[in-house]
Amino acid sequence: MKMVIRKGVFETNSSSTHAIAISKQSDAHFVKEGFIKVSTDDFGWEEECYSDIQTKLSYLLTGIMEKLEWDTQELGLKERNRKSKIEKFVKEDYYFKKFDSYLHMMYDEVVYEGFSICSRKDFYDYSKDEFEKFSKEKQDKIKEESQGFYLCCHCNVDHGVNFQALDAVLDSFESFLQFVVDPNSVLLTCGDGGSFEDIEKYKKDDSKIFIISNN
Repeated sequence: MKMVIRKGVFETNSSSTHAIAISKQSDAHFVKEGFIKVSTDDFGWEEECYSDIQTKLSYLLTGIMEKLEWDTQELGLKERNRKSKIEKFVKEDYYFKKFDSYLHMMYDEVVYEGFSICSRKDFYDYSKDEFEKFSKEKQDKIKEESQGFYLCCHCNVDHGVNFQALDAVLDSFESFLQFVVDPNSVLLTCGDGGSFEDIEKYKKDDSKIFIISNN
């Protein structure tokens, strides 16, 4: 697994609605190709309808990596993880394994970008003077919790991709192709309230499986 740091994190206090619409009668065909690069990206409350392969893959990868970021942070609180352990944790994750295996059925070589393994010390950016003002109990807690590493996703899906959407797309290679390859299957994003007219259109389309995809 090749990991490349991509800086820049999307942040918002606003709400958003994301949805995926998967063609029920998909006839998605593909010819295995040599190489693809897939990166995490920021998906917020812009009004967009995406049908291209690259963006749909990026959305799925970002959702999986964000979930793993939380999982590995929690893991890091319990034990002092080495980088190799975090990398193994990622490779063995249920959703990442499926995503990665399906991509390798489509491409000979897959390169991932937009996430890396980071030190937990990044959570505690105190100067020496600030640190020394804390009680000994708090200093000891900071020292303990700053041990080890976690997966750091450098981009964001507003509110995260939910399990219902991941399960629907990654259920099988066929369902993965239906969403990713078929241009009639789309990813929709919009701001407060989900009032984007394309979301209303696809929600009523009986030829599509419609799923609100962020939490």
